[in-house]
Amino acid sequence: MKQKNSLKVFIIAFVLISLIVIPVYAGGPIRVNIDELYLSDYRGQDGVVLSMTITGTTEGNVWGTGIYSDDSDIPKAAVHANVVKLGETKTVEITIMPGQSSYVGSTKNGIESYDYVEWEGSFKFNDAENVDVPTNPTLPPTNTDEDISSEVFNEGVIMSWNKQGSLGYRIFRSTIEEELGVSVTDFYITSNSYADVNVEPNTTYYYTIKLVLVEADPLNGVKEVLGDVIGRYKITTGSNIIKTENVKNFIVLQIDNPIMSVNGKAQEIDPGRGTTPIIVSSRSMVPIRAIVEAMGGTIGWENSSQQITLTANGNTVKMWIGKKEITVNGTTQTIDVAPLIQNERTFVPVRFSAENLNAKVDWINTTKEAIITYDSKQETSVSPEVPVIKPEITPEINPEVIPETKPETSIDTGTSQNSVPNQPVFFMEDQFNLSNNEAQVNFRLKRPITLGEYTGFKVYFTEDGKSEVFEFSDDAFSYSEEIGKTVDISITTVNGTAESTPQNLTFTLMDKIVGDTIWSERQTDDLFGSPCWYGLSWKAVDGASQYIVYVSKDIKSYNNFINYRDLTGFSSITVTDTSFSTKAGTDLPADIVNATWGESRYVVVFPVNADGVRGPFPKYFQITMTGVSSPAHY
Repeated sequence: MKQKNSLKVFIIAFVLISLIVIPVYAGGPIRVNIDELYLSDYRGQDGVVLSMTITGTTEGNVWGTGIYSDDSDIPKAAVHANVVKLGETKTVEITIMPGQSSYVGSTKNGIESYDYVEWEGSFKFNDAENVDVPTNPTLPPTNTDEDISSEVFNEGVIMSWNKQGSLGYRIFRSTIEEELGVSVTDFYITSNSYADVNVEPNTTYYYTIKLVLVEADPLNGVKEVLGDVIGRYKITTGSNIIKTENVKNFIVLQIDNPIMSVNGKAQEIDPGRGTTPIIVSSRSMVPIRAIVEAMGGTIGWENSSQQITLTANGNTVKMWIGKKEITVNGTTQTIDVAPLIQNERTFVPVRFSAENLNAKVDWINTTKEAIITYDSKQETSVSPEVPVIKPEITPEINPEVIPETKPETSIDTGTSQNSVPNQPVFFMEDQFNLSNNEAQVNFRLKRPITLGEYTGFKVYFTEDGKSEVFEFSDDAFSYSEEIGKTVDISITTVNGTAESTPQNLTFTLMDKIVGDTIWSERQTDDLFGSPCWYGLSWKAVDGASQYIVYVSKDIKSYNNFINYRDLTGFSSITVTDTSFSTKAGTDLPADIVNATWGESRYVVVFPVNADGVRGPFPKYFQITMTGVSSPAHY
């Protein structure tokens, strides 16, 4: 995504440029070249019409329906909007629109578009049929009973529902079934889940969820407009709830989800980076800064000793990277999983961190959610009966011999009464450690995918010359092997005695790539708008005979890779040395090579052995065109 840089010294120049181009916009559509177009350049110029010639394609990514985010690939979006057919070349017009609070995906004309949260710019096709661009609020489709869920936990109740295309939601609570009751919050919420922690024990509540279509603006006489009911719940609380005079707050985090809910407000855990909570050795690990700051606390970092200091709710917790010893208000304690650094972010075990900051943590196993509850004021002590988070244990297998056999395409014998589930899609996460020349690969089930009915998974491999099968029910497992070995495994989804078509994975356990330098260089003397060369170098990896370099200009594609190892939206080139440079000339597409000052390119590098088998441990970089060199992030 092209990034703009604003310099005060150019204010006069910008004003002059604006004065020049405004009459052109008023005169009709602006003719542009699709290969050189960056829609982000037109943000704030709502109503401008652009004309371009495109060819319908399935390449790229699209976010939204009718109204699309301005980083969507226009030729693919045009097929989705039924403006062009696949392979058809046609001149189309689009209108620049303001950013939307959310984008709702759909599948149309064989093209799948995706949901997304708030994005700064958007557009619509002028020739699209039945484009929904409402000037007055319309009602999105409501949830069915299968779309909503609720669960009771020690501190209250949690409800969830499918996300709708609206501003947000109002939740009403009553103890009488026939009454709507009162809103549980003063503000409308934006998350599609809510934990009500201000409830009485052993009480039946009736909850009603309504869409918010128009936000109130009292100064201009605008009242809040609510839509239809999208969900109703009848929930009876448990007897373990401890009453307090203080108002309780909550934070909801979900494994592999970059969005957390803070008292019903959805917000990114790590803005712009897609960082998600993970599971390590059966413990939920989180990027702790966002949580402590949401609790009104502070976090400190001492680089020399790699010490993390958490301060909130009157407590101070000190932890160290790689160490299981912590101190709470000066008293030494031991935890079973040490803090770690991954993707330049510090992860700590959420239960030990939060509970030692006078908060409580509950684990909702069905949705892989951790709910942190805490009081606004700590006038009463927290109950010592703190529930332990018990996510499913992440199994580890340590084969020593490359498997030679795989399961047949379908392992179901036909005698089972169970339906055959769908093939799983596991992706390889980064390793967490290397020791004694051994590497561990962590695999996680990609979400969202549709598996059908299933009871677990099987991993087929060979150990000591014998075919082995490892069964597990969680959505993650790990695999350890000596560095340099090529590994071949198969994974199936299991439903009773029925099994899916296997997912076959082959990879070489090579060491991690270590970066040296990333750089960019202006091609002209102009500062703003100058085209730039860029590149990077890294240290050689033992066992690698070449490297595949993937490059994208799209931050969403980059975040998809970080979260799911999905390389959709990337272009690639293979190099035999330990460097990559656009200055030397490449076979990459022009829009990847032709970077402009201030833009960013996202680069992923994989080592490859002599047999062409890729290693599982990539290195990835964000290179911003500044015209200077800088150390790469390790």
